[in-house]
Amino acid sequence: MEKSSKAISVFVRVGLLVLLLVLLLGAVGMAYSYIGNGQRNFYVQYGNEVITGEKKDVEFEKDNVYVFTCGTLTGQTVSFDVRITLNVKNVENFDFSVDDNRKNFKSDLAEYDCSKLFNLVKSETCFYLSVPFDLTLQAVIQSKYPDKTITDVPNTDMQKENSFILTVTDGVEKAKTQIYFC
Repeated sequence: MEKSSKAISVFVRVGLLVLLLVLLLGAVGMAYSYIGNGQRNFYVQYGNEVITGEKKDVEFEKDNVYVFTCGTLTGQTVSFDVRITLNVKNVENFDFSVDDNRKNFKSDLAEYDCSKLFNLVKSETCFYLSVPFDLTLQAVIQSKYPDKTITDVPNTDMQKENSFILTVTDGVEKAKTQIYFC
């Protein structure tokens, strides 16, 4: 009887050890799945905040330089594209003229890359931008149509929240981080 009791005790210990090993491997597997998963887990860092998806209501003061750092949680080499577009959903639609040719704000400026207006400069791991002192809707449209006469543009406050969208796209996974600002 004593031998069978010892055999059962050894069997239970081995079973518990196997169960513990399976649980440990499961925890390691879940951590790898969360952090690695063969993905880069691209992020944009602004100040102390890490942004991985979407951030709204970011306020930038005029004539200041802002620095954004890009990286991956896995430490892989960073490859990214960055651009700034108008948030046309945030501005009431209107028609305007470019050298007496009628244009529509939402249809003609929906995908306009106005990065130059913000002096956007990109390096290997970060980028810089600054909000111009004379940020008006007229200035934004004029930047798209330089050396043209622009008329019939309403006086719209472009400093209100979410007037622009900063889109950073990971060059490998094509994941997008969007920051709505102004």
